[in-house]
Amino acid sequence: MAVRPGFSDDLRWLVIYHRSSGKKFQEILQNIVPVSVATQRRWWHYYMHLRDVRRVRNNRARPPKMSAVEDRYVVQLLQEDRTQFVRELAVRMEDRFGHPFSSSAIHRSLQRSNITHKKLDQRALQAQLLDQLRFLNQIYNVDPSRIIAFDESGSDRRNLHRNFGWSVKGLRAQHRSFWSRGRRYGVLAAISLTGVVASWTQDSSMNAESYAFFVSEVLIPYFALWYCEPCCCS
Repeated sequence: MAVRPGFSDDLRWLVIYHRSSGKKFQEILQNIVPVSVATQRRWWHYYMHLRDVRRVRNNRARPPKMSAVEDRYVVQLLQEDRTQFVRELAVRMEDRFGHPFSSSAIHRSLQRSNITHKKLDQRALQAQLLDQLRFLNQIYNVDPSRIIAFDESGSDRRNLHRNFGWSVKGLRAQHRSFWSRGRRYGVLAAISLTGVVASWTQDSSMNAESYAFFVSEVLIPYFALWYCEPCCCS
């Protein structure tokens, strides 16, 4: 029985080279090598997942289950960067241990380590935990009713509508609203346990000068009345 000759590895790597250079599969077919687009896609899939141009057979001499050392290394990689994709982990595992790892093997390893994929809880990069603890220690004995917090907000015509609505199944939920932003308003407000104690509005976005004006001209006069003794006001 005659064996059909296959494509050489040199031809496969030539396709990978041109694809990595930005050429499309159809351009490679028309101008470089007479290989179908489907075959080129299959080779590219092998290269992206296995770093090779041929499929790795399942009869390779390695156990289907990752070892304990490999499991610990996956956890170590995630401790370095929690945002890595599974394929990125597989490539780094291959660089470390010298043989390819499938996405399924990585997923099973993460399940054994009780690690799941979740939505990231974004934390400010500038936040300093020691400074936060030091501040909490300073205000620990302060009467909560004497603590005031203030922040800014903004509004324009584009955010005066809701983002969700109802419609018949299969049809879009449409709502007519302003497309241009219009005039933007900025609001600064100070709040305590009793509610809003001071506020200020301007017809532009807030900046450092706005904060300074709010503190010096609005908050400080309020504090002067708040801390004034009864005898001083008579």
